[in-house]
Amino acid sequence: TKKQLQLPINRIKTIMKSSPNVETIGQEALFAVTKSAELFIRFLAEEGFRRCPTRDKLEYKGVAEVAQTNAHLNFLTEILPRKLTVKECLRITEKDREKMESSDSSEDSSDESV
Repeated sequence: TKKQLQLPINRIKTIMKSSPNVETIGQEALFAVTKSAELFIRFLAEEGFRRCPTRDKLEYKGVAEVAQTNAHLNFLTEILPRKLTVKECLRITEKDREKMESSDSSEDSSDESV
């Protein structure tokens, strides 16, 4: 019954109907999908909470860490990426730039030998 659910069942139905492959949605299927979504959210939140450094509140960092380290959740890695500091981002960007420059210079030297 609806009283057993925490998520708004009409919103779940709208999301399900947005799929081009879905024509009709039975009440039992709607209930099952809604309950599954609730359990998934609970799992993600509990695991994320365990990975938070302070363990007194749920933080993005913990949830993102769960998505990044749990093989079953690899579909979330682009949606929940690890946060980077500006310094880390600049370091990664610099490494990528150096790789591009070294591959460009190796291509240039191979062009010269032709």
